[in-house]
Parts: sequence; structure tokens; C-alpha cells
Amino acid sequence: MADFVWDDVPLVRDNLLTGDPANLPKLFVVDLWETAGGVAQPSGYYRPLLLVSLMFDRLVFGTGPAGHHLHSVAWHVAASGSLLLLLRRLTNPVAALCGAALFALHPVQSEVVAWIAARNDAMAATFAFLGVLVLLDEQVGWRRAAAGGALVLLAMLSKESALLAPGLLLLVDLARRGRPVGPRRYLAAAAAVGVWFSLRTVAGVGSTALPDPARLEFLLSRSHHVIAFYGLRIVAPWPLSIGPTLEYLELAPAALGAGLAVALLVPVVLVWRGGRLAAVGVVLAVIALAPAVLAIGLRGQLGERYLYLPLAGLALAVAATIPNDRRALVPLLPLGLLSMLALHHRIPEWVSDVSLWGAAVEDHPQPNTWTGLGFALVDADRAEEAAPLFLAAIDHDKPDPHACIPAMRSALRTGDFEGAERAARVSGERCARSAKLDSLRGIVFAQVGAFGDASGAVENLELTDDQWVPLVRAVVLLDSGGNPSAIAALEEDPEAFLTDAREVVEHGRSYRDRVGP
Repeated sequence: MADFVWDDVPLVRDNLLTGDPANLPKLFVVDLWETAGGVAQPSGYYRPLLLVSLMFDRLVFGTGPAGHHLHSVAWHVAASGSLLLLLRRLTNPVAALCGAALFALHPVQSEVVAWIAARNDAMAATFAFLGVLVLLDEQVGWRRAAAGGALVLLAMLSKESALLAPGLLLLVDLARRGRPVGPRRYLAAAAAVGVWFSLRTVAGVGSTALPDPARLEFLLSRSHHVIAFYGLRIVAPWPLSIGPTLEYLELAPAALGAGLAVALLVPVVLVWRGGRLAAVGVVLAVIALAPAVLAIGLRGQLGERYLYLPLAGLALAVAATIPNDRRALVPLLPLGLLSMLALHHRIPEWVSDVSLWGAAVEDHPQPNTWTGLGFALVDADRAEEAAPLFLAAIDHDKPDPHACIPAMRSALRTGDFEGAERAARVSGERCARSAKLDSLRGIVFAQVGAFGDASGAVENLELTDDQWVPLVRAVVLLDSGGNPSAIAALEEDPEAFLTDAREVVEHGRSYRDRVGP
């Protein structure tokens, strides 16, 4: 059974609020990531219903992961079922079943289902589909309008991307009737948006961060690779992995061309075959993916979960092209079996962070996955295995900046001073300089007796820049025969400080005597 992995640890297992039912009202007045244990910080995400669902899990299933995972599976089943009901109203029974099966069984959906912290996608989809379904008729009473508006509100309280629900309602009206009709329906949807915005404002949740101009420029320069990547994920979801990132995305020319062809030509064919309703599905897919593109620009990761709602749009577009002929159901069996095989291979990767990042390294051996696996190994008390991964991540043409400091720390932690020195020298050449980095480089050099390098690493730093700076300065002074009183003045606790400095000097000299200059 899969454990808590990745963001599941701070958001689910170690959440600061969901363990106590008395905190239920607080879930509606807090930023999502301000509830994360150990890494609480503002994120601009207002998703109280996700927190409510996690509180339910803690109350019913305790702190074990099994019940949490079953709950996530239930939400994906609910999303698939609600999409089936919606497609049944818009298309024929055979087409609706085919479209819903595409959404339910496509292997890329596995990330949302297996990753508890991504459950909000399935929750938002369920409420959004049901809300549009309730508001689908041209004329609805006030009670039905209120019910539809409430469902749309619940969708937005699950994830911000559900703001597309009113847009889907409008697109369906334009496709079926040529114009928006039924003011009550739109008033209900607008009221839901207004209530959601008011609750978010009262909670004091700020806006979601956006990529800076440099990141946006980089995203635009890589946009054709991103489009091709997701195009290929739709038709050839193998291998499924958390590894791909914007910085290291390099598709071969053949793959790039094939992905662009899928992404650009398939929508054209679907609209040609399915008409206006297929166009609604294509537009829905594009609109649903747009916020994810900004997230990619900001964080770099090309998550498969970003295709969850876009696949609903694709399912609608495909359903619009299928006649009411049972023979159209024949391909579902072999396609379903292929999907099951892909999922059978994928799901075991989510057992732990080590297995998840280990699979990512196998599929995409590059700096970001080496770093990810390194952190997972450190958390699993396997730092000796992590050190070479961090070093490889910075000793690369495109070094991963997240590995610069861990490369030295993990080596020191296991007593690998040769590896620590190598990491200190490589990080000085390939990593962005900072007081924290250079002070740690200084202490590494001091530990291995490279006192001149230690002095050079911290020469431009103030004593208050980092905890290691005064110690490195004291070590250098002691090695050069400096005045002990001057050394002691570098620290508030002279006796203990001098003891530490002398130990480092002795260790450095002894190490250098053993390994040579």
C-alpha cells in the first residue's frame, strides 16, 4: 500500500489543523499551505474543502495512509460518474460511455488518484460537472438554480480552476442554442463566484504567485516543447513520471514533431467531426490547461495532474464524434486493458518517496531527479547514498541549485570528507554564490585542512552572515598562529568557541597528513 509521499507529508500527515475537529471553522479562513506542518507558508491557494476532506480522513481512518488513498479513489470515481451524467445529457449513450471511460481510465489520471495532496482536482471536477449538469436546462427554478450555484461554489472551494464551470455553461449554451439563455442560471453561477471571492478575501488569502518576466520569457522559449510533451502524454502515456521539468525538457526532433502534430491536429479533426460540441470540449481543455502553464513557468515541474480537467474537455470532444452505435464500444476493452497495464506498472512507484524518485531517476536521469532522490534518501536516513546524487546534480552542464548545499552537508554527515571537498569546489564553480553557501564551503575546506581555501571562501562575508563564518575565521587564525584572544573575540562563548576551532584545525591537519596535499 502506498504511503504518504511528497507533499502528502506536510499537507496530509503533518497538517497543523486537520487533526482536531475543533479546527473545522479555521479551515475556511486560512491559506492552504499555511496549514502544512514544518513548511507552513503563504501560497495563494484557498482550498478549504480539501482540508475538510483531510480532516474527515484523520477522524475516520486515523493517521494511516490506506483510508486516505481509498478516499481519493472514491473522488475519482465520483468525478468520472458525474462526467458520464453530463455527457449523457449532451451526447448519446454510447458516446457518453466512451468519453467517460477515456477520462476515468487514462493513465495520466493516476497522479491525481495516487497522490493524496492532489485530490482537490477530482473534488473540483466532481462538483463542477454536477453544477453544470443541474444548470443545464434552459429554464430552471430558483431552487434548482441555487443548488447549481452551490455545487459550483463547492467546486471552487476545492480548487481555483473550477472557476471554469460558468465558462463551460456558457460554451455549452453557445454550442446548443447559439446564445446564452436563462438568466437565473448565470445569476446562480455569478453568485457562486462572488461568494467564493468574498470568502477568500475574508480569509486573507493573497493572490497566487506568477512567474517573473525572466521565467515567463523562458517559458515562452520552451512553449513548443511543453505543448509537444502534453500532446504525447495524451496518446502515448509512457513512461509516467514526476521527473520531467521545464529546465531539463529536451524532446528529440521526432518526438517534438509528433507531439506538436498531436496537440495541433487532433483538435482540428475532432472539431471537424464533432462540430460545435467538440469545439466546446477543445476550448474547455485549453482553458483548463492555461493556469497549469503559469504554474509550470513558476515551479518548472510538468505535472501529469495538470491534464486532469483538460482530459474532461477532450472526453467531451471525443464523445461529440461518436455515433450511437454499440460497435463503438469495442475498442474500450483493449484500451482499458492497456491502461490497466500502465497503471499496474505505475502505482507501485508511489509506495514511498524513495521509490517515487527512484523511478523518476530511472525514467529521467537528470539533475532535478537526482536531487529529488537525494532528499528522499536523506529523509530515509540513507545520506551516504544521497551524497553522490547531490554531487552529480551540481556537477552538470545545467546544475540543480537545490543540490548545492545538500551536496556538502550529506557528505559531511556521513564522514565523507573527500566527497565534501569535491562538492565544495564544484559548488564554488557552478552554484550561485551566497553567504550560506560560501560559509559552508569554508567549514568544509577547514575540515580537510585546506585553510587557504577556507579563508578565501569567507573573506568577503561579515561575521553575522552565517553561523560558520566566525568559526572559519577562527580556524584560519589558529592555523596561522593568531592571537587566541583575538580569536575568542569572534564569539560570545570564547572557551567553547576556541575548543571547536582547535578541534577543526587538528582534524584538518590530520586529514591533510593522511591524504596528502
